[in-house]
Amino acid sequence: MQTRHNAGKDEFVGELKGLLQTWMMDARPCLVLGAILVVALSVPAAGAVAGFQMPAMIGEAALSKICKYGNGIWGWGMLFNDFPKIYGIC
Repeated sequence: MQTRHNAGKDEFVGELKGLLQTWMMDARPCLVLGAILVVALSVPAAGAVAGFQMPAMIGEAALSKICKYGNGIWGWGMLFNDFPKIYGIC
């Protein structure tokens, strides 16, 4: 069953590759190089944005656990005891 799905996917990828190659052969070289440059720069830029946002998301998740379990009994509160209450984070 999986080979049937892979065969369909391989056919789709081959057709897409052929369309891209046809467009690249028919287009002006500067346009093709510009399209390649946009893709080549946008992928690392998206990775950098995700990399800069990840620590903020992890910190926010950790802070929500500190505020939820900040009584020193469970979770992160066991490590920080009354840290959120003392410094007014929660």
